[in-house]
Amino acid sequence: MRSIRLAALLLALPGAAVAQAGATRPAAEARLRPADAARLPFWQIFGDEALAELVRAALAKNGDVRAGWYRVRQADALADQSFARLLPSVNGVVSANVQPLGSAIPGAGADELVTRAQAGLEADWQIDIVGRNTTAWQASKYDRDAARGNRDALALSVATRVADTYFALIEAEQQVEVLDAQLEINRKLLELMELRFESAAATAQEVLQQRQQVASNATLLPQSRQLARTLALQLAVLTGSEPGTLAAVPAVLPEPPPLPAEGVPVELVEARPDLRAALARVDAADLRSSVAVRDLFPSLFVNGQAGWLSTRIADETQTDAVWSAAGVLSVPLFAGGANLANIRANRAAEEAAAAEYRQLALVALQEVESAWLRIGEQRAVVEAATTQVEVGRLAYEEAEARYLAGLGNYLAVLTANNAWQQAQLQLVQARRNLLGVYVELYASLGGAWTIGLVPEES
Repeated sequence: MRSIRLAALLLALPGAAVAQAGATRPAAEARLRPADAARLPFWQIFGDEALAELVRAALAKNGDVRAGWYRVRQADALADQSFARLLPSVNGVVSANVQPLGSAIPGAGADELVTRAQAGLEADWQIDIVGRNTTAWQASKYDRDAARGNRDALALSVATRVADTYFALIEAEQQVEVLDAQLEINRKLLELMELRFESAAATAQEVLQQRQQVASNATLLPQSRQLARTLALQLAVLTGSEPGTLAAVPAVLPEPPPLPAEGVPVELVEARPDLRAALARVDAADLRSSVAVRDLFPSLFVNGQAGWLSTRIADETQTDAVWSAAGVLSVPLFAGGANLANIRANRAAEEAAAAEYRQLALVALQEVESAWLRIGEQRAVVEAATTQVEVGRLAYEEAEARYLAGLGNYLAVLTANNAWQQAQLQLVQARRNLLGVYVELYASLGGAWTIGLVPEES
């Protein structure tokens, strides 16, 4: 039944959702099989143990993830509570009362007392003749599935944020290294220019311009260090640790991982936890619409009592076994339209859940397509930036050599130096952006790995 509903919901999507086509994909290369891509947590695919440790810590200690686990426990308890309505309730009953004999038997002596004591069991049961409670219980199980999907989606989101922040932190650290190296080069060049100025081979303006270049580099360094410290604090909080307790991260960004094999929309629905949760909400709303219709049918209640009754009058006591049984058939006749309004409300909720699911599926497909496109484009950016760094280095070395040999002017050195520095920073950013797109792609594909998560007990 659920597979039929899933197929109907997918067929309702526009043509773009029927197949993941139309996007320009990266060139063919070694790719992960769909089963491996779904089974393996995406951060393990990067082969970076420091990243894996941080994500594992976040999944175990992050407060948002732990709250998701407690919401699943709450949904489990509510499902059990719904199941309990299918079973009879049994209570132990003990009662006692004392009254004058005259109030029980007119004309009897007013000084005599009657004492009654009763003990036994009392049972009530609503027999589910039309399946109302059974259907409500099934709906609560889908609520539990939705809570699990929400928990998994939250875990995936936190893992993605950890990976993004981790790569941004390494990027900031590498930018500090680039600026440090450039500052050292500029200081050495300043020393050479000051020596040339003393020998009248350089002008005062050239020396001042180089000093300005050194000061400019020195200004950028504190900003980059501050950014790195800020990202380290954010990463510590994401992993559930106190700010300032994060261990040092590697100094180099990892290489991009293999690309996943392309799939189809149904596989995407099964892999993405947010879509699993949305589909479960559709199923729960569908069943609650059925419950609302079943409220129009009769309800059958039975109850019974069994126990002992002890009666004491004056000095005489009599104890008897007692029991009773009764049944009630309740048929809804008039409720001011409340039952019909409840049916309309639940059907509207079902349509709303289905519409939200279809929109979420479209967004999921768009996210996958967008990530595929960006990977190809960002790879081209990295290749161009790598070439730009190499050419920039050669241009700077040539300009510096010509200047020191008296064949070129200082402006060419300054221009080449600035271009080389910017190319180095752009390459670091481009490589970090490429890793970010890989994270985006794997996150948009979801993964069955979240289903096997086990909470860490407090």
